Amino acid sequence: MAPQIDFLLPGNNLFIAAPSSVLQNDYISFFSKQITPIEFKENVFKGNKIINFFFRIFSIVCKYFQIYKAHKKKCFDLIIFNTINKPFHFIFIRSFFNNINKIHIIHNSDHYLSQKKFKSLYLFKKNLFISNNVYEYFIGRINNLADPFFFDWFLPTLSGIPLENNIPNVLLSSKINIVVPGSVHDYRRNYSGLFDALKSLAAQEFPFTVILLGKMSSEKQDEINSIGLGHVIKSFTNYIPGRDMLYYIKNADAVAFLIDPKIGDDFQLYNKYKASGSSILCLSFGTPCIVSDHFTVDRDLTEKAITYPGTHIECVFNDILSGKITKELLKKLKDIPLPYQYSHDYQKKHYRKLIGVE
Repeated sequence: MAPQIDFLLPGNNLFIAAPSSVLQNDYISFFSKQITPIEFKENVFKGNKIINFFFRIFSIVCKYFQIYKAHKKKCFDLIIFNTINKPFHFIFIRSFFNNINKIHIIHNSDHYLSQKKFKSLYLFKKNLFISNNVYEYFIGRINNLADPFFFDWFLPTLSGIPLENNIPNVLLSSKINIVVPGSVHDYRRNYSGLFDALKSLAAQEFPFTVILLGKMSSEKQDEINSIGLGHVIKSFTNYIPGRDMLYYIKNADAVAFLIDPKIGDDFQLYNKYKASGSSILCLSFGTPCIVSDHFTVDRDLTEKAITYPGTHIECVFNDILSGKITKELLKKLKDIPLPYQYSHDYQKKHYRKLIGVE
């Protein structure tokens, strides 16, 4: 959402409809003086499943009505919806906003592969994917069944967000700095495989540091220290401010995705049906990536990718220990220019043109 706000400023009056937790997010709050919030109440109801289901439906209807009231007062020219997955949402959108120009941002394209489901996307002026790979894969899958005019893509690059941060220059060292963005949960990434790989190495002094850029429980951090990995893994038990996160990504030597078969079948969806957040970050800043050869790398990141077989990330660590992979090599990969279409300037113009606010 923050890149879209960045792309639309200046020159437009922006209203952001979201819960307070989203509005207070570092990336969004940076623009707080330039946007008008439509704040949703964060209702939490704990009851049996049936009552909870109807409560959630009622809560969703209230949110649509809240946006509708704001529209009646402000007369919106365009509404941008982020990821509509459930069919009943289309009913509400058609009921409340049928005569308003609408844009739909798609994160998971696998929801719309059937003829019945993708026809519901004609409700929108444009449906935009956040990955060129995912966009092309989707168009290839639906082939002649849908009008391609209603679909396109953009990169929500974060490179336009200022990088003022509150952290010391911990990355300015002789060691190779590898970062892993995202909350530290095994169902999201293969963290256990990472820990096992590091434990299997005999090195006493590692020429690299692995920085886990996500909030971790203190129990998990104690576990890392107890298995003797505290000197090679840097972790956080507190929330990492957004601009600190971007500083690490931009200045790291490499980003490790840790998306491989160990996380389950969902890993096969990445960069085919949905974009990886790590891919977007690497495309934003040109940082090299470390990925499993089972992972579908974005076409324009392949030259910047170091791959390992299956779940065996220890192969990369061994290549670092042997000197095959060096800080200098990673710098050369980082210096490989990405196509101009991934630049902030291009994406801002491209996005505005797609939604009709040139």
